[in-house]
Formats: sequence, structure tokens, C-alpha cells
Amino acid sequence: MSQFKILQSLEEAIAYIKSEWRKEKPEERFDEFLSPIFFWILVAVLPLTYTFLTEREIQEGGIFAVFSENKLLFGASIAALPLLVYVTWIELTNNRPIRKSALQQMFYVQCYITSPVVLLLTFVFRLTTTLSMFQWYLLLSIAALVCYETFVMKTELKVNWLKALGNAILPLIATAGIIGAVVLISIMT
Repeated sequence: MSQFKILQSLEEAIAYIKSEWRKEKPEERFDEFLSPIFFWILVAVLPLTYTFLTEREIQEGGIFAVFSENKLLFGASIAALPLLVYVTWIELTNNRPIRKSALQQMFYVQCYITSPVVLLLTFVFRLTTTLSMFQWYLLLSIAALVCYETFVMKTELKVNWLKALGNAILPLIATAGIIGAVVLISIMT
């Protein structure tokens, strides 16, 4: 029963963003709830940034150490990568030109949809104490992301569930490839 409530809330988030986007005056958008960007920063970026702090940074600055410009930019970059990959994938798959307004609207959708998964991944990275425990939670987190994105792909691409699943997995593989390449390059230099 709770799975249907989750799907319903995802559908409502997408509908809310689209209805807010239709408002003529940008300053009237997202008055009812947190803006997608602010929600993303609170739920995804700040907790993820905290995971990159060293013990020394935490001892010296406490929780406010996340507001260090370099750390915050690094956390935002990591949190934005899957969002940008999925947003671009949706636009390319729909054969639509890559326009700022279309990307921004889909980015807002992704902010609401993926932030809880990024938060879950953050807990996985920070709280797991053994490699086997980490692998198990990481697998569950990735499965949650694929489920969320399958729903978004079905809604945005207007395809069946199987095609939606494929379109949810392929950008994830691309994201993993990009991250792997960055790690490999950083190790080699």
C-alpha cells in the first residue's frame, strides 16, 4: 500500500512543478512549498557535503563546516551530476532541443524526485561500518533511484514500464561511467 502512496506523491510532485511553471510571473512560482532548488540544497547537498568533511574539519567547525565554499561546491557538483544526466537524457530522448527553460523545469522535477535518494545514499556512505553492509545499502539506494526514475521516465517520455525502466537505467550507467572516469583520471595524475 505504501508503494502506491510513494508513486502518488511522485506524480503529485511532477504535477505541482508543471503547474507552478505555467504561472506567468516567476516570483509567484513555488509559493506554496519549498522551491525545488532550496529543497534539493537542504535534503541532498548539505547532508552530502557533510559526508566529505574530515574529522578535523568537523571538530574545528562543527556542522557549519559544510558551508565552506569549496566543500559546498564539491557537494553540489556531486549531487547535481545524476540530475543533469537524467534531465539531458529526457530532453534528448524526447527529441527536443536542449533549451534552458526545458532543462530548468526538468531540473526542478529531478530536485524533488532524487533528493530523498541522495539523502539515503548519504546515510549509506556515512553510517555504514563494513564493506558488505555498505554494498547492501548502496544496492538498495540505487534500486530506489531506479524506481523513482522509472516513474519519471514513464510520465515524461510517455512510454510503457519496460521502456521507462531501460531509460532509468541507461543514464545511471552513464553517470557511473563519468564518475569512474573522473576517479581514474584523478588516480593516474
